[in-house]
Amino acid sequence: MTRKIYPLFFCLLIHFLSKAQTDTTIAWEKVLGGSYDSHAREVKPTMDNGCIIAGSTLANDGDVSGNHGDGDAWIVKLDASGNTQWQKCLGGTGSDIANSIQQTADGGYIIAGTTNSNNGDVSGNHSTNSNNDVWIIKISATGAIQWQKCFGGSNNDVANSIVITTDKGYVFTAGTNSTDGDVTNAHSDTSYWVVKIDSIGVIQWQRFFNGAAFSVSGYGYTDENNPTNGFDYSYYNGSFIQSTADKGFIIAAQGDSTVTDNHGGLDYLIVKLDSAGGTLWQKSFGTSNNDVVTCIRQVGAAGGYIVAGNTTLLDTIHNTGPNYLQVPLIIKLDNSGTIQWQQLDSLSFSTHSNSFYKEFVISANAVSIASNGDYVICGYASGRYSLGTATFGWLTRLDSTGNSKGIAYPNGFLYSSTLAGDGGFIAAGDEYEFRNYQDSTFVAHLYIVKFKSTTLPVTILNFTATPQKNNVLTQWQTGSEENTSYFNVQRSTDAEHFTTVGKVNATGNSTALLNYAYTDDVSSLITTYSSLYYRLQEVDKNGNVTLSKIARVVFPAKGISLVASPNPVKGQLNVRLNNYSGNATICVYDMVGHKLQQVTQYTNSTNAITINTASFAAGTYIITTVVNGVMLEEKFVKK
Repeated sequence: MTRKIYPLFFCLLIHFLSKAQTDTTIAWEKVLGGSYDSHAREVKPTMDNGCIIAGSTLANDGDVSGNHGDGDAWIVKLDASGNTQWQKCLGGTGSDIANSIQQTADGGYIIAGTTNSNNGDVSGNHSTNSNNDVWIIKISATGAIQWQKCFGGSNNDVANSIVITTDKGYVFTAGTNSTDGDVTNAHSDTSYWVVKIDSIGVIQWQRFFNGAAFSVSGYGYTDENNPTNGFDYSYYNGSFIQSTADKGFIIAAQGDSTVTDNHGGLDYLIVKLDSAGGTLWQKSFGTSNNDVVTCIRQVGAAGGYIVAGNTTLLDTIHNTGPNYLQVPLIIKLDNSGTIQWQQLDSLSFSTHSNSFYKEFVISANAVSIASNGDYVICGYASGRYSLGTATFGWLTRLDSTGNSKGIAYPNGFLYSSTLAGDGGFIAAGDEYEFRNYQDSTFVAHLYIVKFKSTTLPVTILNFTATPQKNNVLTQWQTGSEENTSYFNVQRSTDAEHFTTVGKVNATGNSTALLNYAYTDDVSSLITTYSSLYYRLQEVDKNGNVTLSKIARVVFPAKGISLVASPNPVKGQLNVRLNNYSGNATICVYDMVGHKLQQVTQYTNSTNAITINTASFAAGTYIITTVVNGVMLEEKFVKK
């Protein structure tokens, strides 16, 4: 891929964000799409050290297939080397967008977004007059829809973020101006809507809080179809939710003048909820201008929160009208929401009285936390000068006090980032390809980039985690060690928030094969969690930290098995769950992932569910169910 070369004076613009270049290098980068626009909204790591991207597409060619019409939600699965394993278009003939995605314990994915379709993959839409409904979709590990639900009322309802809860349910946050349908007791015409659903999409509770759920803030530019002439740079103000170590939630959204302690314009609105959705505290942060929050992360169990977003500054140099210039505003909060530090990356306009720049936008769109505690911020930048406009993406690393440690310049505009299993970072966004010389328009593609981790002072050949009754045995082998100090064994219930559960001293320096092990007592956890995740944190004598891949542990479902008979079958198929008593959802899929039938109740192992296969074509089919968080699967053949 050809790298972009940017004018030196535009690189000097970014120099104010960072005093030094970082040694971050790119492991791989991918551009995916078709003849019409495709956009990435969120990227997340997967258990196999690959990644999953959620977004949208208008295309139905190139890398895209299966579009249902207009814009579809587009899900793309990449392996650890960036190769496409599969892609799926989800939606109907209306506009459908996937805004957030998480991998679930069964290896599948939960997706949150929006739809104004009511056909194709979509059913149950509440909206009228082409408004949007929240759309939640559960898909398998290969992208087959397992269930989908629309949530909302007759007006606009748009989900921006979703998390998995400890009881295997989900909480999503959305903007709504509906007051009917699923939406009850909304605060005002526009509210943030927080909804808890169970594992199959049944609402368990919902909460509301005020703010600018559907307001838009804009920053200057004119031609939104042409990056070389400048984007419109307006923002849809979403709300972003993260699970916290106390089993509650932290939410970042936009607060307007209806919110207590508003500083003027839009503010960062941060809300802490308990596990039942009760508000523990709510605070506003920002300047007297518009402040648009884009991401929030918890910093360990007791480390507080890091918040990323953008604010506006008035350009007092150029006399071409009141130009507002956008710059990142990064805020570090403690656990109670008190500011510990904030970093406003403003430019010294007094030094640019003869500057090339008349307008600029620097956008911080996502924040991730490195294994050594650094904060990695990514986004894009654009500046207008007398000869035109230059645009590019950027990624910078801040230390624990907010000081920049360097910056890298990938090709695309970055909107989402995540820590990879090997300690590196994966970021996703858009890249624009020149499409038409006559009208100077561009087409957007998904852009995904993997940044390498620091060179490892130890070669970890393998890392495994194995369930053993009430324990988990972790084992690893090193091929070489150089100044290695010790290993931390870390555990997680959601593959995202890890806690150190054990420490093993390293040999230090060796070129021989060395074996290590650590046993973790999980007797207090296996009654609540059917899956746990482990990784290895290696610490060298200089304090450098690197991570192993993530290993998943699935606890046996106590001898539970799924049996289908007779097999092969001509007519009636009997489906039985041995050694199980309770309710379960049994689904039948064909071999391309289409769900043909679903039975949502089961009593006990002495009763069988009868499925009529008379209408099925001859061939092989799959029956699935999830019991205690573990997916069971059985194939049968229809004669």
